[in-house]
Amino acid sequence: MDDARFQLDPRLEQRYAREVTSIKLAPDVLFDRQWCELLLQRALARLETDYETKNKSAFFDVLKPVLMSGGSLRGHDPAALAAQLSMTEGALRTALTRLLKDYRKLLEHEVRQTVLSKDDVDTEIADLMKALA
Repeated sequence: MDDARFQLDPRLEQRYAREVTSIKLAPDVLFDRQWCELLLQRALARLETDYETKNKSAFFDVLKPVLMSGGSLRGHDPAALAAQLSMTEGALRTALTRLLKDYRKLLEHEVRQTVLSKDDVDTEIADLMKALA
């Protein structure tokens, strides 16, 4: 019988050591943060794929920085973004609202895979967001 061993990627071990020592987080807090980041990344990847399927990759690419900075146009130039997408600022805001709604729905789907009840999704998301604070 083979001696099956599980080996961790050395880069992961180094990353863990850096994060633990650089920000002094307890292991359980660090785990929650990393778990939250993974779920957010998975939802984002699915969102990008969905927009590619709809032939809206350019739209996604332009608004991804807005999404990654919290979903608010504060700190961004809405007029420039709208011009880049050949739409009005009002249309941009409406499209961003849809993008955020789609992202939330995909995040809820990812979280739903990890909780026992659909009723627990909002609570779990709130807990995960606290882990990022």
